[in-house]
Amino acid sequence: MTDETLMWLIRAAGAGHFAVVAASTGAPKVLRWKEELARLRPLNRQIFSTYAGYILTINILFGLISIAAPQWLIDRTPL
Repeated sequence: MTDETLMWLIRAAGAGHFAVVAASTGAPKVLRWKEELARLRPLNRQIFSTYAGYILTINILFGLISIAAPQWLIDRTPL
């Protein structure tokens, strides 16, 4: 596989990350998180929110690096 093909695939994967981010913005409403989370204890609610924020942030960052700098991922750098 050529580097150009691999870069195209990595960029497509980055677009996929942004598709997941876009889809996840509707999850709280569709899954009625407000009502579901209201039943949890405050600490569990905070842990859930932290995990959700972490996953969202990771998807955004992987999307950004995949689209903006796919060569960094191909070059076998510590990144």
